[in-house]
Amino acid sequence: MTYEPTQLEGCDYGTSGWNAIYSSNFQKLNDYLAKFEDLWNSTPDNWNILRYDSSTSKWIKDTIANLSTQLESYLAKVDLSNVDDNTILTKLKNVDGSGSGLDSDTVDGHHADISPTPLTIPVANSSGYINDWIKQGSGSGLDADLLDGKHASDFVPVSSDSDISISISGTQVFNISTAGILTFPKQSCCVVYLSTDQSISANTWTKVALDTTEIDTQNEFDSTNNRITVNETGKYLITGKIRFIPGAAGDFLINAIYINGAEKFSTVLQAAEADTHDLIISKILNLNASDYIELYAKNLNNSSTLRGGYGATFLSVIKIT
Repeated sequence: MTYEPTQLEGCDYGTSGWNAIYSSNFQKLNDYLAKFEDLWNSTPDNWNILRYDSSTSKWIKDTIANLSTQLESYLAKVDLSNVDDNTILTKLKNVDGSGSGLDSDTVDGHHADISPTPLTIPVANSSGYINDWIKQGSGSGLDADLLDGKHASDFVPVSSDSDISISISGTQVFNISTAGILTFPKQSCCVVYLSTDQSISANTWTKVALDTTEIDTQNEFDSTNNRITVNETGKYLITGKIRFIPGAAGDFLINAIYINGAEKFSTVLQAAEADTHDLIISKILNLNASDYIELYAKNLNNSSTLRGGYGATFLSVIKIT
């Protein structure tokens, strides 16, 4: 009796056909072992595996990298619309965290576990996303460390071992020395005088022709009209002095301050002799911006001469508040 390979399980050793049957099956086994040998000899970076090819109905040798590519392609086609939302959320939570690649665990691309240098502030780029950390404080360029656009160094300290100074647009406007002396370098102060003698008629109010500036911090002297025009509203100390040379002893001499063309206050002196007499007038007044001040003189009895010179006849207007 001759056995076929399918009858191998009923074949006894030495039976006719036994060698052929076993030789055939051992050949197949050898082929299978040869395939496993290929797998064993594969390098780690491209390991081989056996994969069933449904198109040929055979087991074939393939690489893990190729199988991974096919698997990714397959999974990409999986429809998750029927998967429960909580299931997906649970899966995401399992991998969430730094390094997961999920944007859900970042803030504008930065993970919560990023530890910036102490005293630094996140900075957003032109698109509004945080892309840097910079140190805060003066010189950082951050508006976060400013008050109305000013650094702390721009404010006047409440305590200082040196002079305290305030400047506006690069111009010093106020200073307190360590001795407590206040200085207002640009405070309105205008002093002008009559440079040469001036004659006046009897019993006639005559404006003193002030023509020379001694001090004028705010350019308030109007030399064309011989008057001072204030730039700012406030309280002003006004002082006028006239040195009279009267026509005769007993003349009544008057000097007056005019505001905006009208007499505001005056002083009267009767000359004891026909020689020089100084009349000084002074008062604090509230003035408005653009008010103008003039110095007037009068001799009720005779014509007179007003002596010229910066110490003889002058007008000063100084802002005090």
